[in-house]
Amino acid sequence: MSESTVASLFLIAFGVLPCFLSGYFMAINQKRGLISLWNDKWFTNPEKAANYLGWSLLLTASLLLTTAVLLYLQLISNLLVPNILVPILFIPVCGVIGIKIKYGKN
Repeated sequence: MSESTVASLFLIAFGVLPCFLSGYFMAINQKRGLISLWNDKWFTNPEKAANYLGWSLLLTASLLLTTAVLLYLQLISNLLVPNILVPILFIPVCGVIGIKIKYGKN
């Protein structure tokens, strides 16, 4: 196996699948208990806050999957991958900040 194939499989196994599964359970099934230290009392609308976070994780998973496919097809080089992954991985962080601003109780 080539280096890009191994990197793509690693990215899918340890990036895409966890983000997709946790995002699906939070956004679609409203399993807010999966979020550590989640307390419904901290939010004005906990359902929408969990939905917001879940969709940000689903967006992250789709972008990670796109990166993994491009890497597997060798359309991007291994040296470019960290420059792509760093902004993608800030999407859930921005989601948490957006939740705090929009739905947080002060």
